[in-house]
Amino acid sequence: MTPYQKYLKAYKLYYSDKNWENRHEIFSLLHEAYSLGCGKAASLLGHIYSDMEITEVDDKESKKWFHNAYLLEDGEGLYQEAYQYLFNYDNDTYFNLIKRSAEKHYPMGMYVYALLLLNMHPFESIEWLKRCSKAKYQDANNLLADFYRYGKYYQDVDLKLSAKYLLKNEKPLYYLSVFKLGQYYDFGIGIRKNYKKARYYYQIANEECYNYQANGFIARHYIYGLGGLKVDKEKGFNLLIDSYHKCLEDKDVISPILYYELYRCYLKGIGTKKDKKEASKFLKLWQINTEIINHHGY
Repeated sequence: MTPYQKYLKAYKLYYSDKNWENRHEIFSLLHEAYSLGCGKAASLLGHIYSDMEITEVDDKESKKWFHNAYLLEDGEGLYQEAYQYLFNYDNDTYFNLIKRSAEKHYPMGMYVYALLLLNMHPFESIEWLKRCSKAKYQDANNLLADFYRYGKYYQDVDLKLSAKYLLKNEKPLYYLSVFKLGQYYDFGIGIRKNYKKARYYYQIANEECYNYQANGFIARHYIYGLGGLKVDKEKGFNLLIDSYHKCLEDKDVISPILYYELYRCYLKGIGTKKDKKEASKFLKLWQINTEIINHHGY
């Protein structure tokens, strides 16, 4: 076997269900591959000593192997080495090492390099993000979807392209994209509306990703009877209120639709009694948050 084949076999064994049973073979293969100049083998040993899967955590050993990977110009090794300089406030060396990591096609290195370039060289940054996307790096898909949805960093608004990038995070499902996927299916953002799929992703966002805005979006489906649901205005209103109170705990939450629906419920008595004072409060929240989104593009 070549050094890379030895590394690849060890990699597959390590990320299998039987990694503990095969731990001796994993270490043997990786040490052999490293001795023959395989930097990826050194990086994987760095992970092994920090993961506590087949051995105890050993930070010293982990750093040693990542440093060995760096010396062999492995992309991940360069990336890990870069952070040693960041912590020492050596920004120039950090930047150069991240760039070298990106040039070695290490996905996280490409992504961080793209972020470093974003404000200085946005068009070059976008190209690096697209390379990350091709490497199946889901953070890049998430970011590109936002850029094309809102026209950020000199990109034209292109909802179909935005949806294309976001849908790459459907399988496997990426936790930061779950709520967005619900919105895209709910409102037909670059794709055909599908209320059932929207509710599926909203429920995951609420229950597993703790995004409590999601219940507010499901509430609309009950209020208007969307996607085969029977109209239940009281249930819809209760979901809106529940979502609102949970979102109060997160001061960064901006949800104009949630505020707009509560404004309508109190104004017209949908699922609750009419209350002009509450309606006025939520109307103002809706207006303020809509302006924030229009200005920043969230």
